[in-house]
Amino acid sequence: MFGNDQISVGDMFATGVSSSRRVYVVEALVESPGIPTHVRLVPEGQGGSTGMLMSTSALLDPRFWRRVPAKSG
Repeated sequence: MFGNDQISVGDMFATGVSSSRRVYVVEALVESPGIPTHVRLVPEGQGGSTGMLMSTSALLDPRFWRRVPAKSG
């Protein structure tokens, strides 16, 4: 369904529905038996904050999220 899309800790995504385009960073992958893989997202620059939990399929849905290239340097 999503080809070879992979999500890794440190990947960055921006909301596709907000005018503020806030960027979130994948802090952790969460795997539990019987449910799809989820990720813990935290606002960029706020590691360790509460953040949110989201399924990888929702995060890869371009109607809501877009991948942000990693910053170099």
